[in-house]
Amino acid sequence: MLTDRPGIIQGGIDGTKEIRDIDPLDADHALSAIWKEQESDVTAGMQGKLTSLIALATRGVECIIAEGRPTHASFTSIAELVRSRRFNFAHTRISPVEAAR
Repeated sequence: MLTDRPGIIQGGIDGTKEIRDIDPLDADHALSAIWKEQESDVTAGMQGKLTSLIALATRGVECIIAEGRPTHASFTSIAELVRSRRFNFAHTRISPVEAAR
């Protein structure tokens, strides 16, 4: 998933450091790091997206959240990341359950 942030950020809206890895069976820390969205947000913002990705990871899908600007991650670099296991850009990885345990 490409976003306007370099992954799930710790420290609320003013945070600067991403959570590098999330265990889908123990995701409370990551979910609590997400700041409250505006009242008018009916999509549940990043919390809804993260909850969906955690559900995918419990079914064995590896998920990556990274910044999707031209100077950062792209679909190509994410594909390379999965193949090579190199993490050379800011991101959050949600491990598939079999890899997390």
